[in-house]
Amino acid sequence: MSIRQYFKFVSVFFFLIFFSISGVAESSGTRVQDDTVKTPDVENVPTIDGLSDDACWGNVEWQEINQVWIPWGGSVEADDYTGQYKIVWSSTENVLYFLVEITDDVFVDGYVFGPGDYYQYDIVEVFIDEDKSGGVHNYEDTENAFAYHIVVDAPEDGEVNNDFVVCDMTGPGSTVNYASHFPELAMRKDGNQYTWEFSLAVYADSFNIGNPEESRVDLSEGKISGLSLAYCDNDSINEEPKTRDNFFGSVEVPEDEYNDHWINADGFGTIELIDESGGIDDNYETPGISFLSYPNPFEDKTIIEFNLPKSSKVTIDILNILGQTIDTVTEARYGRGKHTVEWTPEDIPSGIYFCRMQTNSYKNTKKLLIIK
Repeated sequence: MSIRQYFKFVSVFFFLIFFSISGVAESSGTRVQDDTVKTPDVENVPTIDGLSDDACWGNVEWQEINQVWIPWGGSVEADDYTGQYKIVWSSTENVLYFLVEITDDVFVDGYVFGPGDYYQYDIVEVFIDEDKSGGVHNYEDTENAFAYHIVVDAPEDGEVNNDFVVCDMTGPGSTVNYASHFPELAMRKDGNQYTWEFSLAVYADSFNIGNPEESRVDLSEGKISGLSLAYCDNDSINEEPKTRDNFFGSVEVPEDEYNDHWINADGFGTIELIDESGGIDDNYETPGISFLSYPNPFEDKTIIEFNLPKSSKVTIDILNILGQTIDTVTEARYGRGKHTVEWTPEDIPSGIYFCRMQTNSYKNTKKLLIIK
């Protein structure tokens, strides 16, 4: 190492110590919904206006709504559809808050509330099982869990619509409007991006539509609930009758359960309400997964090595000291065993960076030191 490189190393080393103490902010990368979505209590609740500029949204990660349930195992181009969501809660307001961003090249609306097929239009769905008890929630056991179908007509570009209905079935041909479960909702249109922002009151399985408040749940830290989000996608504006072309969800489902969420809560994902002061764990590890990089420090390239106990989708991102993603090394599915990928930084100056690896059940971040 030359004298010049040595002094660069010493300078960056002290930065490394500083940022080891101060930490690094997480960037809002996208991935499949976590096995357990850590949902923080926020003191400053979001303004429900269809914008993602509230401080609380910057402190939680996106969860993808990208699993193709219908047709099961299919695929779709990103310019046709992408979807993701964020979630927080408020102990003060006793509600969950959602931010949902959908990119859809053809948006089909115009549903009129009634016994019609609301799921044949472009809508967001929220599946929630308050106590994560699972099981059937169709007809006789409707309130064991809720399958909220949020129906909103798209506003003009750059505008917001606050008028909505929330449909669910209470029997064959019987549709109920649960809009009152959503204290606030706004849907904003910006080109092909549609943003839903809303709050949701949570009800227990003792729910009585005639007296809903008696079963209203008091949310608290540590609460575990079942939760998945989905999107119904129709790509044909002029067709009659309407027909859903795709159905996307936030969790993986087996082929024989491709459309079971609306009647069975067993396949719902999981959220855990946490205290904001406790923060969201930066890392969570599954036994059997390992992750390292070498050489480190390095000048031209580094090797990133990881070992998987089973086949998994792996995303490896490079972050700067602000927690912003500056490069993605890989985003692909890998089989069981050991794998290596190479990162060659181009036009990236010397300094401290962070390499973050994520799967559905694992997230870890390693510091990288570039010396040129």
